[in-house]
Amino acid sequence: MKKSSMLGAQVGLVGLACAIAAACSDNKDTSFVDPSGGGSNGTGAANGTAAKSGSQPDLGGSISTGNTGNQGGATDIGAGGAGCGFTAFAADPPLINVLLVVDKSGSMNDTPSGFKVDKWTALHTALDQTFTDTKAKISFGLDLYPYSGKSGAMLSNSCEMPTGAAVVVPVQAGTKAAPLILAALDANPPEGGTPTAAALTRALAYYTTGAGKTLKGEKYVLLATDGGPNCDAALTCAAATCTVNMDGKCPANTNCCDAKIDKLGPTNCLDEDASVAAVTKLAKAGIKTIVVGIPGTEAYSNTLDALAAESGVTNPGAPPDYFAVSAKSGAAGLSDTLGQITTGLIKSCELHLEEAPPDLDKLFVVVGVPNADGTVDPVQLTRDDPDGWTIPDPSVSPPVLQITGKTCEQIETQGVTDIRVTYGCPDLRPPVK
Repeated sequence: MKKSSMLGAQVGLVGLACAIAAACSDNKDTSFVDPSGGGSNGTGAANGTAAKSGSQPDLGGSISTGNTGNQGGATDIGAGGAGCGFTAFAADPPLINVLLVVDKSGSMNDTPSGFKVDKWTALHTALDQTFTDTKAKISFGLDLYPYSGKSGAMLSNSCEMPTGAAVVVPVQAGTKAAPLILAALDANPPEGGTPTAAALTRALAYYTTGAGKTLKGEKYVLLATDGGPNCDAALTCAAATCTVNMDGKCPANTNCCDAKIDKLGPTNCLDEDASVAAVTKLAKAGIKTIVVGIPGTEAYSNTLDALAAESGVTNPGAPPDYFAVSAKSGAAGLSDTLGQITTGLIKSCELHLEEAPPDLDKLFVVVGVPNADGTVDPVQLTRDDPDGWTIPDPSVSPPVLQITGKTCEQIETQGVTDIRVTYGCPDLRPPVK
């Protein structure tokens, strides 16, 4: 999938949120009807919504057609009728899991020019709005850095992180996670350094060896930070890469990372390489990282761009490659940025079939394209066409369908009324608006 397919412009979308017409209730007829003969014309389920078990949110659309039927009015397709038999497939966009990895270093207490409140309060407000808009469709979790555990007390120094793969709020259905995350932010005021590499390493452990390993669907880390990564006591650096100097908080002609001056000096060296390596490891594990720079990161734009370059998700409005929140935009800008990102995640051009058809060459995809006059045209997409659909990995079962090119852009920016995935022949009946 191209990177922009997850982070398109924030516009209304009727499909994906569009109605996935093939999503169906438990009483669906899943028999395969081949137009060459031999099958019987079944009757499909009526209106309903696709159900999923567990804490994962349901991203399926509403049902607008039955599962099996015929085209052209034929009533006996098994006997060689004039019509065409089809079986509709349940097809859903991927489940989405987002672990928020939030910088709670002491500078989050600052109030930038343009902000009416401090950055910590602004983040709380922005997340509250984000949850309101997306919690029914995205699973969320939270980890804080630096952080000692649920007690909220700092560990022995300003950089230490807890061991193990447990996070502050495990990823779960957004409706359940939202109040827990907001409460955790309230209980843990900002203090300490910025151990970004350690926090990202913990996120990898959570998703690969911890409780997050069993989560179904796509996995993301949303890194929200207001400063440059540091906290590696093994580093040495000149003033140019000392975060205290870069923040303008060190006396002139002094290197505040010099161990001879400050026993904690080396921990303030910019820890870019380890942080980039951590993002790279996440990407290799199939976990994408969304990098959000809150005001205060301006001096670290090159570092955040380096993180974004390895993350699998870059800002479609680049430069910069990361998602930068300007001080001028104020707290509302932070809300808008998080809203753009999280809303964009559910505008996927991927469709995950719930079962495998007997023959991929007899699979058809039709989208309902709205016209300016309010009518809707059913448009059949061509497999492996640049603006049609494809199956990126035929070995995956059930298959994952990828809508491509201009059609994907239409889904992201303008919307379609529904998407129909059928077997045997295309369902070209007028879509339900």
